[in-house]
Amino acid sequence: MALAFVNAVIMQPMTVALTGAFLMLPDGPRRLTLRIGRSSIASLGGSPQPGDGVFDLNGYAIFPGLINGYDRLDWNVFTAVKLRDRYDDAVEWYADLSDALQSRKLARLSALPHADKLFSGGLKNLLSGATTVLHQGPHDRSLDARWFPVKTVARYGWSDERHSDAEIGASFDATPPDAPWLIRIAEGFTDESEKGLFRIDQLGCLVENSVIVHGLGMLPEDMDRLLETGAGLVWCPTSNLYLLGETRFREPLLSRIALGTGPRVAGSTDLFAEMKRAQSESGLSARLITQMVTTDAARLLRLPDAGRLRPGGAADLIIIRLGDEGPYEALLRARRTDLSMVLVDGEPQIGDVRFKPLFKQLSTATASAELDGVPKLMSRSLARQILKRQVPEHGLRL
Repeated sequence: MALAFVNAVIMQPMTVALTGAFLMLPDGPRRLTLRIGRSSIASLGGSPQPGDGVFDLNGYAIFPGLINGYDRLDWNVFTAVKLRDRYDDAVEWYADLSDALQSRKLARLSALPHADKLFSGGLKNLLSGATTVLHQGPHDRSLDARWFPVKTVARYGWSDERHSDAEIGASFDATPPDAPWLIRIAEGFTDESEKGLFRIDQLGCLVENSVIVHGLGMLPEDMDRLLETGAGLVWCPTSNLYLLGETRFREPLLSRIALGTGPRVAGSTDLFAEMKRAQSESGLSARLITQMVTTDAARLLRLPDAGRLRPGGAADLIIIRLGDEGPYEALLRARRTDLSMVLVDGEPQIGDVRFKPLFKQLSTATASAELDGVPKLMSRSLARQILKRQVPEHGLRL
């Protein structure tokens, strides 16, 4: 594929004032001017300043970049895999998956460079507006590279119910108390799964910074312990339903729940689909679902510079066009083609063709792209990275 360069002239960065949009602040939407200066939000409110570039966004809403509370980035190169209709426990699925990844059908993808597989997961998230992702897995230096599509949580600990008591305890002890410690546990409905939370509690690993991933097998009394300790939950309803045939919304933990997709190999697609599934399973309002991927997720994962719009904060933004519904409802019904622009550190990554002047104001050279049949513009540097990788994204053409 050859890149079609639309705007190859790089100008000196300027402060750009986005006017007329609803800014999605923690206390609700307000029509204010947002000024981007280099990689951060220069100000909220007030008027454009002399020398600013100005771009009118009347009829749009600006949200903070979304947060995916749990993913395994390198497993997104695979389509969904399961070898039986329903599993009683995720441990059974992991055993089947291990065999499947060695099969001739998946061997080529398994053998891809690890950095390419991670990149594929990052791109999946970027295209659905998730600019920050918690990747559960060994840290790889490619996650810190400037060319990586999204930001990943760097400061956290993690473990797994398949680990020994000693391994779980060592992981917990190595995690600073002001960083999240995640553990995949109670991933099913077997007796062992239902004892999962009791097990880590007995090990002294259930405290305020503990974050349970999945937790389907948790018992009613486990909810009491989670509330007592202040621990939280990452909920992945789509993969729960795909693998285990059931998911459980834990309403007592509301405001301590982040949404996670998990990888595509476990049946998920992207964060937009996860938000829709969470709403259908919980009956929560669009605003509360949005909080699970912004403010609540940032608090749970100890991310002070993510999940909210604030002066001095990173300009990780998504822009969405409004219809007759409110901004939260517009986000909840959105598909990835509905994102008018995604910015990371103030640099547009992908956006609508009509936003070409904003790409230029923000000093970003572009290439033509097509996403799910819709013409788009993409950062030229991102497009080049995609073409270098061996992992094409379904629905994306350059």
